[in-house]
Amino acid sequence: MRRTFLLLFLLVACKENKSTPADAAPAVSASTATVDASAPVTEADVKALVDKWLSAQNAGTFADYEALYAQRFEGVRRSGNQTARLDRARWMKERAKMFEKKTIVEAKEIAVTLVQDGADVRFVQSWAQEGYKDEGPKRMVLTRVKGELKIAREELLRSTVMSPTAITSEKFAFAIHASAPMLVISETTNDDWSTGAPKLLAKKDPWPTRTAVDTKKLPPALQAWNGKSVELFRAGGPACEGTVSSLAVVTRVVPHFGMVASWTGTGDFQGEKPISQDEMAKEAASLAGNEGRVLVAEVKADHGDCKDALWGRVKSDKPPVLAEGKVDANQMGRALAELRKTKAWAATQARYENEKEPDDPKDWTVKDGMTTARVFEHSGTTIITLSITAGRGCGAFGGTLSAAWEDRGGTLVLVRDPSDQELLPTSAGDFDGDGSVDLLLPEMLWRKKGGKYEPTNKLTIPFLDCGC
Repeated sequence: MRRTFLLLFLLVACKENKSTPADAAPAVSASTATVDASAPVTEADVKALVDKWLSAQNAGTFADYEALYAQRFEGVRRSGNQTARLDRARWMKERAKMFEKKTIVEAKEIAVTLVQDGADVRFVQSWAQEGYKDEGPKRMVLTRVKGELKIAREELLRSTVMSPTAITSEKFAFAIHASAPMLVISETTNDDWSTGAPKLLAKKDPWPTRTAVDTKKLPPALQAWNGKSVELFRAGGPACEGTVSSLAVVTRVVPHFGMVASWTGTGDFQGEKPISQDEMAKEAASLAGNEGRVLVAEVKADHGDCKDALWGRVKSDKPPVLAEGKVDANQMGRALAELRKTKAWAATQARYENEKEPDDPKDWTVKDGMTTARVFEHSGTTIITLSITAGRGCGAFGGTLSAAWEDRGGTLVLVRDPSDQELLPTSAGDFDGDGSVDLLLPEMLWRKKGGKYEPTNKLTIPFLDCGC
């Protein structure tokens, strides 16, 4: 149990941040949750802070909101398909702009885990502003600074926007690999499905664990997967065929490096006795939480090699039509020219000019940059994706910009608006048989809605390590 107390401190004390100044109390402290520094943090203290966090946003009082955050803070922002990792200064700069418009924020299913002088808080957040609304699981790490409870880390683990309906698992299920090939047949699970203790499948990221399930407690549609004939596919076509041999709950998480060192008795914990593998499994499963937990169908391969499989489905007589991505320098040049015309490009360039060093290149894409383009031709449709990353981030400039187009008779039509999330599909095709081209990314599926691509199926691996 003592080892779990390390989580709070490890999450907010990354090696690269050792020179960060000590926390100073913000100028406005009316909204901070003040507690007796000698008394243990209680669940009531934590929920009081969450209530003030919600009230500040719904009332539009930015000063009260800012006062709730520690000076040593890391935030991960997700909005639909966009992701960014921010330090406190950039987080507050973005949030200040959001406070200029009416926002409605709600929290439900709040779960509090108390640790030494702080807490780990999880809840489902609903966020709405000017016709936009998303929802997803959020995680906060709280720590006490000079007697006041503060937010030291905040991450929206998954953002779901109003989007096309996800494809059913019978037609499309992500393949994950640990002790055996597995198909994710449910991205949500209930606690009472599991039976027995979790078992660790690998002592490395993402620290997968497996727990047996009581199939009688599963919904009938999930029970029916046992014994089904399935087929798995890699990027360009079939990988293997097999039979579902069993069902299980699997968790995945990327722990903080300091937590792993504590578990294994390495690094700063050299000389300390490592914990048992069963204890590692229990802690890894706990850290994964609901967002990192899925129900899987374990596959016994009968034909082929499942090793590189990306997805699978119940065996069908009608094969899917898939297209593997190829690189085309001419198409990349055309897409790059289109991307340079966008407001998103201008905004990224302006941010780079504001953050770059005097001797850095003039163009943001040159600074430690990488440009990746992929072309997918499927049933007479040509889709071009372009993704650019540059800089290192973490206190210095870091930028990502990507988009997708459909080539219609030589004219590039935007089918995925520019965003700051990498867009690197591995395959494209009609995965559900509706006649439309879908894009497959690592553990994420994009489908068209209103002429634009949006994510509909996605797996989440909670990331608790230092991002910098």
